[in-house]
Amino acid sequence: LDLDNGLAAPVYRRVPRVYERNGLAFARRSLAPDGVLAVWSADRSEAFEDSMAACGFAWRGVEVSVRGDDDGPWHTIYLAQRIAETPGIGTALVA
Repeated sequence: LDLDNGLAAPVYRRVPRVYERNGLAFARRSLAPDGVLAVWSADRSEAFEDSMAACGFAWRGVEVSVRGDDDGPWHTIYLAQRIAETPGIGTALVA
C-alpha cells in the first residue's frame, strides 16, 4: 500500500486509517493465512512499528533507495504477516 508519506511526514490532514491500530487490525483480519501486508513509508516510524506489533503482526522494515543506488535518500517498505489470533502479541521479524 502506498497511501501517504507515512506518519512522520503526512501529506493529508487526516492520517490514512491503515496507520492506526483499528486499520491495522482490519488489514490483519483481511489477510489470507500466509498473506503479507506491504506498506510504503517515506520514513521509519517507531509508533507504526509498535502498532503493528500490538496488532499481532510479525514485521520488518526494508530500506530502499529512492534513486535505486546506495546514495539515498532512503524510504521504508514494511512487510508484515499475522503471527497470532490474539492482538497484542508481535515481534519485529518476518521470515
